[in-house]
Amino acid sequence: MSTIPNQQQELDRCFQEWSEDRSSGNPSTLKTWLERYPQFTTQILDWHAYTTLQEAVQEEQETLDHQWLEIQKRVKVSILQKLNAPIAAHSNSETITDLFETIKQGGYTPQELASETGITKKILKYLNQRLVKPDDVRFHRMLRRIAFSLRTSESALLAYMQGPPNVAVNASYRSSARPAAAEKISFEYMIQSDSSLTEAQKSEWLNLS
Repeated sequence: MSTIPNQQQELDRCFQEWSEDRSSGNPSTLKTWLERYPQFTTQILDWHAYTTLQEAVQEEQETLDHQWLEIQKRVKVSILQKLNAPIAAHSNSETITDLFETIKQGGYTPQELASETGITKKILKYLNQRLVKPDDVRFHRMLRRIAFSLRTSESALLAYMQGPPNVAVNASYRSSARPAAAEKISFEYMIQSDSSLTEAQKSEWLNLS
């Protein structure tokens, strides 16, 4: 009558040994266990299948955890770079003295900035020379778009545009007369006279909405 309890106790001891062996870092082979406890072949095969699957799942989870940590690190670095870049650019461009130099500091060529903001190099030349009257709300919209790309402030760009034109008319090194300051043109004239702009682009810029 004591055979079944004794077998259960022996099975419990076998499982305890199995568990300790698997966690030892250098577990015995399946063959060794089957030879040691042939009476528990079915149970040992079940344990082996379960623990093998469990270890595989744990290893996969550790790999996924590592990959997720790497992704988090990359995202964090990317976010910090994007957050810090505008701060640095903004601090260097509170006072703009040369628009083309500001464009260069922003990492653009005039052509690249023109393409990104939907304007032309000719318009940028007008802006750099402060030849456009800054009293048009549509002009402010253009400055806002440029400021966003350069990661500077619209107010800094507007302050630059409010200065006098930095190009003179009838200037010649042979002339003794003082060159006259160029007159500023309207935003609408600048857009309408630019043959490089498509009709759709002109319509977009001249639209008040």
